[in-house]
Amino acid sequence: MDIYRTNFRPTDYIRSTENQHVSLEFAGKIKKIPGDELKSMALYLQAAYAIASNTYSLDYLGRPEDMQHQLICHAIHEMRHIEIIGIILCKTGHNPQLKTTGFELSKSYKELFTMIFQSEQAGIESLSEMVDITNDKEIKLILLNQIREEQDHLDMVKQMSQILEKAGLMDTLLPLPQGAGPVAYDINMLQDAFELEIPSIVTLIYGSIHLGMDMSVAPRLRVLSIEDMQHLNRIAQDIITLGGRPVVTHESLNKGPMLVDTAQIINHAIENKQQKIKQYNQFSQMLKSKGAARTLLDISVKERESIRVLEGISNSLAKIEPVH
Repeated sequence: MDIYRTNFRPTDYIRSTENQHVSLEFAGKIKKIPGDELKSMALYLQAAYAIASNTYSLDYLGRPEDMQHQLICHAIHEMRHIEIIGIILCKTGHNPQLKTTGFELSKSYKELFTMIFQSEQAGIESLSEMVDITNDKEIKLILLNQIREEQDHLDMVKQMSQILEKAGLMDTLLPLPQGAGPVAYDINMLQDAFELEIPSIVTLIYGSIHLGMDMSVAPRLRVLSIEDMQHLNRIAQDIITLGGRPVVTHESLNKGPMLVDTAQIINHAIENKQQKIKQYNQFSQMLKSKGAARTLLDISVKERESIRVLEGISNSLAKIEPVH
């Protein structure tokens, strides 16, 4: 299974609901969801990079699946959930806020997986409440589908916890983020690179939400956000190889201005990528690990290609505004 695949989104085809009556109760509840989903994405990434790859196998639809691989899949699913809820918000006349609060770093496997479990449970409860109070059949169907996916996540998290409990890992502390010895220099630098990818991903998701019904440009931003997730994972694997553990910080999740104009969002995405190219070129000359240096240079090449795509999108938006 390709964990970086993009999926059909039913919100791409739902009609605009700007002129429909949306209760204040519904609006109040749904505004909180994107931030909660962003937190879930971060928790899944924290867990993925605390679990050794090709070490723990779980049952996924009747076939064995690597646990780290599946945790990254779940993080990508949360990206899709953010976009789905964000588009509903735009279609009902609200501006989605991709900010998260109350995000704390876990110290043990038990604490981390308990946080993931609680996050998924709270998400299901919130979505279920919104299903009960909306009369829009299309939105209700989308929310029910997202509840089903979150329930699947919850079932998988239970299975993962049981596997780690059996392996004697649940009551142990998470690996140290900085590693030990002389490699700490490279690990700290790679962690800085890792943190540059997070706001880039969030900005691209935000742009895709604001492009709404645009069926040519929005999917391109979606693909670019997935490519940034690939970059994040490549840097993370280099950190793990050196003996460290990548950490998604609260600051990286909430970095950057909240923009409401789509053209400004695209320009901010370009600025993010330009910053990454500059930093990665500097880091590649300073890193002692030649493999990690090559990773950053390879990513820089891809970022130059992405900037050209974003500049083309920016030029298009200068002529035609997106429609929700």
